[in-house]
Amino acid sequence: MLRKNLLMVLALTYISPTANGQTNSSSGHIPVIDSDRWRICTMPDLGPLNGPDQSKQHIVDHGFIKNDEGKWILWACMRGTAPGRILYGWEGASLTDSPWESTGIVARALPEWGEKTNPESIQAPYFMKCDSGYYCFYNSKGIKLARLKWEKE
Repeated sequence: MLRKNLLMVLALTYISPTANGQTNSSSGHIPVIDSDRWRICTMPDLGPLNGPDQSKQHIVDHGFIKNDEGKWILWACMRGTAPGRILYGWEGASLTDSPWESTGIVARALPEWGEKTNPESIQAPYFMKCDSGYYCFYNSKGIKLARLKWEKE
């Protein structure tokens, strides 16, 4: 608890203004929301994979990347589902499209990869493009790495 509180104090100190109105960040800048917000995805109906209490089913832990075809890709952890935590996807032609198109379940934990399967737990996708490949770091009983490709339909 002490560590959590200390981290919160440090984070607030880092971005809070000083007496002369300057920030404590190293660059002197802090992000400010400068427009209305908009929803890019909605809670999908997972059918038989819906959790027993859908009010506890949430979209969390997400990652974004723009693929070579120019589409924005969003993967997020769906928690509270019947199997546990799964990864679900959406895509959009632009950041301001609303809502983005659902692409369905993109990943579930697999025992053959040493991932947590009882209950399932796959979460926190983070994308990176390196050379000509795309990679997704994620957590499931430890940090994992998957190489990705987007196939044309």
